Amino acid sequence: MTGLFEITHEDINQLKDFQLTDLLHRLLRLEANRFNIAASSVSVALNIDVPDGGEDGLIKWSDGPAYTDYVPNGSIRYFLMFFCCDFASIVCW
Repeated sequence: MTGLFEITHEDINQLKDFQLTDLLHRLLRLEANRFNIAASSVSVALNIDVPDGGEDGLIKWSDGPAYTDYVPNGSIRYFLMFFCCDFASIVCW
């Protein structure tokens, strides 16, 4: 059983594309807020069908902590992937 603020891979699999981008945006904003990183450091494309080289999300900062609990350095890119409408994943570089 998961807690109130826990997400399982089954939960992720049920999300539609716009829901997954919204989730990524919320999670990155929460992580930035928790570590006093400017909200403007978070960028998430709310339309993942836009030709942007594949990047769907980015968090990047220079002032603040060297890393956070979920962002291993001051800059990381996220790529959202959908497979046959029944599996979604978040990949980061």
